[in-house]
Amino acid sequence: MKNDLFFKNFIIEEYNIYKKYNYYRLNDYCFSYGIDPELYKKDITNISKLVLNNLISKLKITQAKYSYKEFNNFFKINILFHQINTASNPININIPAFIENIGSTCDIILKYILENKINSKISIAKMYTNSSIIITMYDISEAKKTITFFNSNRDFLIEKKSRQIPLFHIIDDFSISSDIDSYNYIPFFNYLLTKVFNSINSQKDLTIDYIVNFIENLKNTEKNIIKKEMINIILKSVKIISNKNDAFGIFDYDSNMKISSFNHSDYRLLLNENNLLYFKLKDTESIVSFGSEEYLDLTYSKFYLNFIEKSSNLTYYTYFKKIFYTMLENRFENYCEMLDFTKLDLDKIYQQVVVISACYFAYKKLGIEYNTIYEIIKYVFEKKYNIIVDIEFEKKTRLFQDKIYFPFNIEYGNRIITLKNGIKTTLIDYYQKNGIFNVIKLDSKVKIKKSGEILLGKEFLIRYTSFFKNYNDFNELVADIVEEIVF
Repeated sequence: MKNDLFFKNFIIEEYNIYKKYNYYRLNDYCFSYGIDPELYKKDITNISKLVLNNLISKLKITQAKYSYKEFNNFFKINILFHQINTASNPININIPAFIENIGSTCDIILKYILENKINSKISIAKMYTNSSIIITMYDISEAKKTITFFNSNRDFLIEKKSRQIPLFHIIDDFSISSDIDSYNYIPFFNYLLTKVFNSINSQKDLTIDYIVNFIENLKNTEKNIIKKEMINIILKSVKIISNKNDAFGIFDYDSNMKISSFNHSDYRLLLNENNLLYFKLKDTESIVSFGSEEYLDLTYSKFYLNFIEKSSNLTYYTYFKKIFYTMLENRFENYCEMLDFTKLDLDKIYQQVVVISACYFAYKKLGIEYNTIYEIIKYVFEKKYNIIVDIEFEKKTRLFQDKIYFPFNIEYGNRIITLKNGIKTTLIDYYQKNGIFNVIKLDSKVKIKKSGEILLGKEFLIRYTSFFKNYNDFNELVADIVEEIVF
């Protein structure tokens, strides 16, 4: 494992690069680490495509469920043997491989995955970098066994030396990291470091303690839940790398589900005239109704004692976390469906109890704001359960308030652009007004007129965002730039 001095020296080198150049040079510095400069970013698409086809031909004769997809910079194969039932964030193992060995390395990886029936993804880059092959796993124990296997395989021994980026966690000379949603580990780590670099006067101020404290403050003030979780991963990384602690510590989480403080046995659970549940204290007949934290706590307490305590903390932790992370990643698209428990074999009271308990989990364990949680419950009750709630809550997020489908991050959506006609608008308003997702679907294929290049819809929208300002509306842009859109 890299010691704290080596890590600090690498950060200082990044600081000097950033001050001389820019953020993008930091990513190049990382992904070219330990690689012949003449080979960095060499186009290996043809090699990667051959490797992809070879892996697919082998998967076809197995019982594994698999899918594959081509992206702008890499190919990805998703291999599934059973339902993923873990609350840990995905575990990425970066496999160093010389260009001529990418095919044989992927053969070894696939053979091991198939023999051990491991849910995983294999990403193969189209350009040669330090991270040309990445395996993503979902179970920490499986990841540890996999690294032990790779470390004992002589085919990996030559390639793995002196090529590990110091921002990664190193186990037996293999790098591990984690990504969440659209936040990728190295680019996001460097993004946070630029904030650190901009906050100091000189290199002498750049200490590990300062970096830790600065990122800790960023985490505490961040409102975006997924981004906050990614900041926390980087924070753990700095602490673990600099202190030489267990690298798998970045995947630790508290699965304890005993998060209520009230004793529901002192209360009777009833339904009001709108079929909305409420509580009445047995001794004094005082009422606890919808809209208070005590109400959430009491409801969850009842659910915990009747369901979670009789089952498994991890099962419910994983289930609830998956619901809300999917909601957040999809910007609350179709979130009503994810909290629709009307088909469960439960009476009306307990259907409400499950909804409220899931939301209370999101409030206590994931940090989603109190008013947002109540707004979710209110909307789901009215749309899915025909329960009218005569209470209004302050709307915290524009995306949630307007129920807009917007698959990109909120920072991107809030960016302001000035169009050719002089009108200023946020990107989320621009997307909504122009009905962009009706014109170009994220998974459609877009052919560019001048270059003939074919891009996926999502990649086209991100790449050509800077062109929006050159046109009065999106249809004008499409007419000028796009030759064909295939759905």
